[in-house]
Amino acid sequence: MVRLTEGRVLIAEGFAPVQGDPYVASADDLFDPSAGTWSSAGTMSSNRAGRVAVLLQDKRALVTGAISTEPTATASVDISTE
Repeated sequence: MVRLTEGRVLIAEGFAPVQGDPYVASADDLFDPSAGTWSSAGTMSSNRAGRVAVLLQDKRALVTGAISTEPTATASVDISTE
């Protein structure tokens, strides 16, 4: 999760429940706290759980690390332009 410069929050998904069992998700969501609304920010290049997200100087968000399918580590990064 990383707060973007205009106040919205990028949520890079992790584990999500499916019929009671967790799976590793690849969706990105945006939360706008001023409006109290959620919207889709697209899909990452791979499923990620336990990732790190940081805001870059150019206002993009970088999401890296994590596991994609336990216990496989993810060796890629995603950059959100939202």
